[in-house]
Amino acid sequence: MTAPAPGSARTPRSPDTPAPGAGDGPPTSPGDSLAPAPADVDTANWRRRLAQLSLFRLVVISLVLGSSLFLAWLSDADMSTSSARLLLAIIITTYALTIAYALLIRHTRHLRRLAQAQLCIDLAIATLLVHITGGAGSAYTFFYPLAIIGAATLQMRSGTLLTAAAAVLLFSGVSLAGASGVLPAPPGDPMFPGPPGGLDLARALGLNVAAFIAVAILATSLGNQLQRASAVIQSERSATADLRTLHADIIRSLSSGLVTVDRDGTVLTCNATAGDILGLDPDRAPGHPVDRLMPGLGALIASIGARERLRRGELEIPRDGGADLALGVTVSPLFDRLERVVGRVVNFQDLTELRRVQARYEQARRLAVVGSLAAGIAHEIRNPLASISGSLELLRTSEGSDPETQTLTDIVTREVERLNDLVTDLLDYTNPEPRELAEIQLGALAVETLRLFRRDKSLPPASVEMRDDASCEGPRVVGDAGKLQQILWNLLRNAVQAAASGGGHVTLYVGAEDDEAVIAVEDDGPGIAEEHIDRIFDPFFTTKSRGSGLGLATVQSVVNACGGHIRADNRDTRGCAVVIRLPLREPDDHAAQGAGENAPA
Repeated sequence: MTAPAPGSARTPRSPDTPAPGAGDGPPTSPGDSLAPAPADVDTANWRRRLAQLSLFRLVVISLVLGSSLFLAWLSDADMSTSSARLLLAIIITTYALTIAYALLIRHTRHLRRLAQAQLCIDLAIATLLVHITGGAGSAYTFFYPLAIIGAATLQMRSGTLLTAAAAVLLFSGVSLAGASGVLPAPPGDPMFPGPPGGLDLARALGLNVAAFIAVAILATSLGNQLQRASAVIQSERSATADLRTLHADIIRSLSSGLVTVDRDGTVLTCNATAGDILGLDPDRAPGHPVDRLMPGLGALIASIGARERLRRGELEIPRDGGADLALGVTVSPLFDRLERVVGRVVNFQDLTELRRVQARYEQARRLAVVGSLAAGIAHEIRNPLASISGSLELLRTSEGSDPETQTLTDIVTREVERLNDLVTDLLDYTNPEPRELAEIQLGALAVETLRLFRRDKSLPPASVEMRDDASCEGPRVVGDAGKLQQILWNLLRNAVQAAASGGGHVTLYVGAEDDEAVIAVEDDGPGIAEEHIDRIFDPFFTTKSRGSGLGLATVQSVVNACGGHIRADNRDTRGCAVVIRLPLREPDDHAAQGAGENAPA
């Protein structure tokens, strides 16, 4: 019998009828997705109780009746009498019925009817057993109370009372009928004494009937308590399932990573977001040291004091083939149900993109400062430069100038040109926005730039090889062809100068990957010092004796203005690789010209 749902006053349902509303709509509470349906719980409880009742019946028959036969055999009783054979038949029948019950319990859905049939058969067997073992004076009258208790175990309140009434009637009837001779005793010599008569019969009937009634009352009371306990268990089960579902929904919906660890730093749980951020399977994380998942977190946890409730910090986790993973971490205590600290709760967010945006902001801020300065001094410098250049030209062409004067004039002229180039580089750096947007085919632009670059005799000799993506006809981007050519020229010039100190080989790659156009320039030179690799794109930073430090800074500003990004890394073997990624976009309405028309001549 199924206990009523929490808060319900309705009577329990039979397992033969489905739960009201079962399958008619979505679950009414989060726990319905985890807690079994009422009909399923009801059926499972009935199957379990019927199985237990069958097993109990089998054990009782085996112990009581089997021991009776064994004792009769030890006392040299005649085992060929009708009573002995009938007793043996009862044992065999009980075993056969138990097997039949077991099969029916597994396959039938009419469990209440099966329970009623078992109780009726139990009463019939008890009545037959009492009759052949002496009627009211039988030692086996306790089989009736066992049937009553069985009905109560099945939580059949009305069935318990009916079973008790039937037991009283059957016991009284078979005792009186046997004593009066209405029911004949089994033929042959009996194994057990006959029914008592007179006062002994009345006393036996009174005691047994009183015992049956007392057992029925007690069993009914215990059944009611069991029913209430089942209702409480079902309510707690539903509440627990609700909490489990709510907990799982909260953890699943978190946009931040959540990891719990024990006192030894071993991972206990890991949610899906944490797996996505860290690039691992969250189901395989439990059981591993937390430092294997998040290097450096163990030291942060160990530094937290015993009374410290919250600690915030940041972690830098290296990643293969990419920028380090920046994590903002919050560590708090993990309590058990007794409010004891049993570990730590680690909540973290991926700050990599935020740090990248902050770096771009700082760069843009510095660019704005330099741009303001450059715009203010450009005209102030170029006007005097023009005057100086004109004066030097007059001195050079004037009559009577000696060779020493000519030499000094050439030096000043060269330095003026150098200063003019520096001002030009500074203006290019502070003004990276493309002047003419057009659809550009990077392959054609790279070929043309490389053809012109190879004619520059002022650069050290190097073997420059160009590769392209065979699967791509040529990535197309929207930008300024002149600016992009300037980028390629600067990167090739730096690569050739670096390769001159190495193997003298430079590779230019143009292709498309992951919806981005890729330009990569690689050399086999000495590479970039680790202490300089994070500063090579800073304005005015250079390791060259005569460099301005604006070449790579200009390249980065132009790439950023085109919506792309640039990265420089040392190669695993030797040299350096500079990779530019630009977005592949459809041409705008005002950018209808093709790549060939905008490629530099």
